[in-house]
Amino acid sequence: MRSNAIPPALPAEFEDLLSASGRCVLAGTHALCGALANPRMRFLSRDDLLDRAKAERVRRVLEASLVDCLEPIERPIRTPVKKSTASVSIFCRPPRP
Repeated sequence: MRSNAIPPALPAEFEDLLSASGRCVLAGTHALCGALANPRMRFLSRDDLLDRAKAERVRRVLEASLVDCLEPIERPIRTPVKKSTASVSIFCRPPRP
């Protein structure tokens, strides 16, 4: 019988996966903060905001937990040119005045 409990290797909060830079962004003290207020910049992608080891551990736990649910796809999703297992994409609207 399967358990629906979250494996203990998964953090309770997304914040627990952040690197030092990611925590600075979350706190609003990183130079990246405010970049999306520029109307010409609609998307940011950074690979240094998550702790790579923690993100990799979560990926492994999820794959192991979901192995019975996963199935091969006929046309794999294209990977970006720069392959990274720990990247964060940020979509944001500028704050309302």
